[in-house]
Amino acid sequence: MRTRVVINRRAGTALGMDAADMTRRVEEALDATGRTADVQAVAPEDLDREIRAAILKDLPLIVGGGDGTIRSAAARMMGTDVPLGVLPLGTMNLLARDLGIPLDFEAALATLGHSDLAEIDAASVNGDVYLCNSLMGVPAIYSSERELLRGSGLFGGIRRAAVLARRIAALRHRVSLDLHDGAKLNRVRAMALSVSNNPYCAASAVGLRRPALDTGTLGVYASRHRTGFSAAYALVRAYFHTWRDDPYVSEYRTTGLTINSRRSRILLSNDGEARYYDMPLVYRTHPRALTMMVPARPARQEQNVDEAGASYSV
Repeated sequence: MRTRVVINRRAGTALGMDAADMTRRVEEALDATGRTADVQAVAPEDLDREIRAAILKDLPLIVGGGDGTIRSAAARMMGTDVPLGVLPLGTMNLLARDLGIPLDFEAALATLGHSDLAEIDAASVNGDVYLCNSLMGVPAIYSSERELLRGSGLFGGIRRAAVLARRIAALRHRVSLDLHDGAKLNRVRAMALSVSNNPYCAASAVGLRRPALDTGTLGVYASRHRTGFSAAYALVRAYFHTWRDDPYVSEYRTTGLTINSRRSRILLSNDGEARYYDMPLVYRTHPRALTMMVPARPARQEQNVDEAGASYSV
């Protein structure tokens, strides 16, 4: 089977790899699975052109990059029958983790070469598509500074990180938000807010994980902590243990959400990419909008059951 592979050569892991060597490794790894690879390692500004070309040729497309790169590809591919595969080359690789794609370069390619297909949900805020989460407050501030941290070198990065840590620790102002799901209004004062594409499980060994990607549901998590430091500490604690026993975290589940505030614009980080959005914020879920390449069933866990007894397919 012929497969197109488009790699963002500015993605985190790809920055340390020679483009010609990376192309050769992709071709050899997919050839071993019976796929013929058409590989392009391109600059971020050329990604959209290559993705559109793959869609027009109706070829399975593997995209190499971080969650932001995959988000850009998904925005183009929603509603098509073209399968999308994730080659994780970013910092967090949240979608790859939730899909069960290995983070090792060759292992990921071997998995994708023998993949099954599954339909997953997408989400959007004010029309912008995302696949993992949309973050407000402390996490969005961190995301907006992350690119500067990456390009600052060792000592410059340490200085910027220290400034960022002081900035977050000094935060005291919570944002007043009206959350309306079409049936009920919830008013909260939040230091941070996450709207995830499908809810998180209550606890995992490492990382906030989504045990299902096809429930057609948004998970809404509001941090009502009083300082930036306490909100950041709660996020770290949730990442390594659990958030459900934190009395300052509220959880909601919905299929759509409108958020209003007295502010006219607010900073959001969607799948790690930060920018300002005009209020109100309108969130939607797009059930089974994407066809994804996922690990073949014998290598996947058929069902996971959380402590509430809900079963999941991914």
